[in-house]
Amino acid sequence: MKATSWLLLLYSLPTNRNTERVAVWRRLKRMGAIQLKTSAYLLPDEPAQYEQFQWLAQQIRDYGGDSTLVRAQEIEGLTREKVVSLFNAARDKEYVGLRKALQSFILRRRKSDANFAAAELERLTKQFRELREIDFFDSPRGHEAAMLLRRAEGPKRSPKLQTLDAKQYHGKIWLTRPRPEIDRVGSAWLISKFIDPKAKFVFAPTAQADPGAIAFDMLDAEFSHHGNCCTFETLTKRFAISDKAVAKIGEMIHDADLDDARFQRVECVGIDRVLKGWAKEGLPDEQILHRGFECFERVFATAMKAISSQQTTAETSRQTRLPTFREAFRFWLKLGFISFGGPTGQIAIMQTELVEKKRWISQSRFLHALNYCMLLPGPEAQQLAIYIGWLLHKTWGGIVAGSLFVIPSIFVLWMLSYVYAAFGNIPWIAAVFYGLKPAVTAIVMAAVIRIGRKALRNEVMWTLATLAFIAIYFFKVPFPMIVLSAGLIGFLGGLFWKNKFQVLSSDGGELETSVISDEQESPPHTRPNWARAIRVIAVCVALWIAPTLIAGIAKGWQSTLFNEGLFFSKAAVVTFGGAYAVLPYVAQQALFHYGWLKPGQMMDGLGLAETTPGPLIMVVQFVGFMGAWQHPEGLPPLLAATLGALLTTWATFTPCFLWIFLGGPHIEKLRGNVKLATALSAITAAIVGVVLNLAVW
Repeated sequence: MKATSWLLLLYSLPTNRNTERVAVWRRLKRMGAIQLKTSAYLLPDEPAQYEQFQWLAQQIRDYGGDSTLVRAQEIEGLTREKVVSLFNAARDKEYVGLRKALQSFILRRRKSDANFAAAELERLTKQFRELREIDFFDSPRGHEAAMLLRRAEGPKRSPKLQTLDAKQYHGKIWLTRPRPEIDRVGSAWLISKFIDPKAKFVFAPTAQADPGAIAFDMLDAEFSHHGNCCTFETLTKRFAISDKAVAKIGEMIHDADLDDARFQRVECVGIDRVLKGWAKEGLPDEQILHRGFECFERVFATAMKAISSQQTTAETSRQTRLPTFREAFRFWLKLGFISFGGPTGQIAIMQTELVEKKRWISQSRFLHALNYCMLLPGPEAQQLAIYIGWLLHKTWGGIVAGSLFVIPSIFVLWMLSYVYAAFGNIPWIAAVFYGLKPAVTAIVMAAVIRIGRKALRNEVMWTLATLAFIAIYFFKVPFPMIVLSAGLIGFLGGLFWKNKFQVLSSDGGELETSVISDEQESPPHTRPNWARAIRVIAVCVALWIAPTLIAGIAKGWQSTLFNEGLFFSKAAVVTFGGAYAVLPYVAQQALFHYGWLKPGQMMDGLGLAETTPGPLIMVVQFVGFMGAWQHPEGLPPLLAATLGALLTTWATFTPCFLWIFLGGPHIEKLRGNVKLATALSAITAAIVGVVLNLAVW
């Protein structure tokens, strides 16, 4: 409406006419008149409004009052723009009430009776139409209420919106309503940034004001509210804008504009209020748009930064989350097939996979577990796998990790042992195995170098390694005695000369956040519990000794099978330091005490074990196989050898589960204990000398 003059109604009523006064006030409200002063009301000078004021003036006189109708071109102290803003402000208050009612209806519609919902919607629609009739100057709230009413009416079946090519919309004029607020400013920013970099924006109450322009966020415009989407969201869909930051901004604008808390975002509410404040201050529409663009650029940059941070966090979380039991199972199975290279190679694989790549365990926790395993009798690499599996998935995690670590090598070494036993005297077979011996010697020397680089970092460690080599090579001192002596020296040395004995420590800080790290509190299953400890001892010991007892009962207490089970059960308790250190003790007993092997067969067995995955201590399976093969005692040689191999393997590896499940909780409680670290450093130095003895043995 473009009124050029105004209608002013001045009236008065007797003081005792309160009922009539209320009736007049209600009539003026329905007309859309605004109050300038007491009993002075204003309407645009249009024929319909003039007629309404005439009828009301007559009614006032009928009530016994006085009324005067004045036509004025100007009103002193009020510009036309100010008068228009007064009319729009009055309508805005009424639209706000309607908007709240519509939003409440939308939320309750699905739960309401269909007939009741239809009646309420009809009432709200009537209220909207009445407001539109007195919305003389096209209040912005009217368009918002109209779009909200369409949402309340429910989605209508319409063709799917076609995706548009932004290139076809370059250099266009874009039209929207004056006094832009959150959705219009956000949509204009989106257009200029992602659709039409050279866009020109103009403002008008209706799309018909500039038919050549592209209207947006206006009633019946192509780019406006569609279904439950605000104009910003409609534009992103129509132009296939898939930027994640834009999507987040769309959620913010949706909640600020439609106020339905769909996405529970409040970030843009502040911008919405600022935009409304600028409009009330009378800033030109172009300036509001320019300032709004600056706001949205900051919001966009913040959203981009947040998304980048979330992606980094998600990636870290993905890599550091607790693996499922199935994921861990697949890894332990894979490790069982690729764990070549003896204990040092296997530990290196676990270091690379579990600490650096998967980050299932931190460097310090990995070394803490390794330190404990190296203090134990038996294969430290398998014990380390059991320990980590137990930390990740409790008892069953440890059982799976330890079992899969050796199962592949059991089958491979069994086949190789059979080939050796059956065909080893054939020249070409013998040549193959003879050719393995130099390679084995090289592997052993490489192990000396690898362990030495880690352990021999000062003159004290070099001295311990030298003394260990002299003791075992020249004086035939039993290996357990060497290990215990070295541990005692390390323990005492740590009390008085810690910097010389504590050489096995993590180099630098943690690589990344890990599933299991020092910062985390120990989970309940890793805490010491005496009732649990008793159960562990009872179950593990029973499982450990049962096969040996069965062999003794079935074949006699002097049989090869029983002696193999008994010997390797004892060896599992006293053989410290891993495979390289254990082999001299095993070879000495197998060759000279029990006569299970012939001279040279121990090195052949070591060569076979080196060609298979799994711990190098698997060579004891070869010893058990050959001992029973050469002493079948009434059984078919292959059956006797298979039973001997399985019994030997069982007696060797079952105690490893006992050491971890029983001692692990207490070791977890002792994390950071310096005395254990110094003892380990000394033992590792002594092991270097023992391994060197194996190379020249």
